[in-house]
Amino acid sequence: MTGKGLEVRVGTAVVAAALVAIIGTMWFQKFQLAEKRYKIFVKFTDVGGLVTGDPILVNGVEGGRVSKIDLLDRMVVVEMGVKQGIAIPKDSRISLAAVGFMGERQVTITRGTAGATIAPNDTVGGELEMGMGEVMGQAGDAMEDVKTVIKNLRDLTEAINKDKKLENGIADLAATSKNAREMTEENRARINHTLESIDRSTAQLSKLLDTHYADIDSSLTAFGKAGREVNNSVAHLTEISNNLEQISTNLKAGKGSAGRLLTDKTLVENLESATASLDTLLKDMKAHPNKYVKFSLF
Repeated sequence: MTGKGLEVRVGTAVVAAALVAIIGTMWFQKFQLAEKRYKIFVKFTDVGGLVTGDPILVNGVEGGRVSKIDLLDRMVVVEMGVKQGIAIPKDSRISLAAVGFMGERQVTITRGTAGATIAPNDTVGGELEMGMGEVMGQAGDAMEDVKTVIKNLRDLTEAINKDKKLENGIADLAATSKNAREMTEENRARINHTLESIDRSTAQLSKLLDTHYADIDSSLTAFGKAGREVNNSVAHLTEISNNLEQISTNLKAGKGSAGRLLTDKTLVENLESATASLDTLLKDMKAHPNKYVKFSLF
């Protein structure tokens, strides 16, 4: 084999290896030659490790790739290349979902039902879903809070036990429970007797109610009737009271003969004068009867 032939073979092998590497890379990243896409921009507060080239899944089906990631003020703007022919309604939910324990991310689009769609070069908002890293971080914060609570409880317990207040309180509670138990044991017979008496009284009362139910019902009915009669009497008394009040008002106002008698001084004076004259006349008739009555037989 000549040196020139060896060089040709080595060159051919290198070119073939390069072509295989290029084609393999394009296949691995699922880039298709002459594939047409349109751009949309999505704003996130955090992209959680998203990188250029990560896939875009539309309802679980790959619909594009992340083209570019830019930091703008407090937001992160992600440029996404969406395949032509895939329409994304404006009420769709765009989120960054975690796909692995190492924090890998992918764009997940859940399509909505709106008639209007996101146009090329439009900017919309997205959200970051919690991944394992965020969950573990929050779990760590929660554990720190639990440790703080445990420490506070330990300090509180030590402070209480410092003067043996807790120990003494537990001892007092145990002594009280013991005394209550002993008292119950000593009076168990009396307590049982009392409970039996209550049971007998209850049974007798129930029997009495069953026996005289009709009489009790009749008495209650009579009470109800008496109550209604009392209400009627009260109504009559109220009416009489109102009438008396009206009469009193008329008398004070001088209405009617009785009212005039109470309020008209002239009428009273005339009555007094007439009474005095009548009294004088009666006295004179008694003193001189012949003056007024003449009697003759012939």
